[in-house]
Amino acid sequence: MLLIIAYGTPLRGDDGAGIVLGELLEHCCQRRCIATRQLVCHQLAPDLVPEMTRPEITRVIFTDTRVATADGSGLSVIVEALDMSNSGLVSGHHLSPETLLLIASKLHQHEVKAWQITVPGISFGHGQSFSSVTRRAFSLAPPILESFLDEEFGKSDSKAVEPAA
Repeated sequence: MLLIIAYGTPLRGDDGAGIVLGELLEHCCQRRCIATRQLVCHQLAPDLVPEMTRPEITRVIFTDTRVATADGSGLSVIVEALDMSNSGLVSGHHLSPETLLLIASKLHQHEVKAWQITVPGISFGHGQSFSSVTRRAFSLAPPILESFLDEEFGKSDSKAVEPAA
């Protein structure tokens, strides 16, 4: 089963885009009949580890917003494989996906394949609307997500069923 951990703060503009990206990913998975479970949270914390280490969980995808680069590159959705050896040190109360994977491995002897999928953001002030950069990235997301799912889970055999007249 695939666990999708979508995180961000919906009241901080583009910061909430990781949650919407998680919903888009879950929708793509459902159309392919990929078993998923989705968790939504404001930030990553150790209490997510028990969910990640359930026996049926074989893959984890974290969806989040990243700060768009000033040069304008990377204005689309990015998929990156995660490696727990890059976990680094814990700073403050925010954990990285790699740190959660390391905790799951060391404390629960449970290792899974994992990725982080991010959408660019430029506006993180108070508000519930997304910037034009983030909205554009959402419009480009479906084929990127479908391509990733093709690579990881195999091509979809499902065809759209036309409703009966």
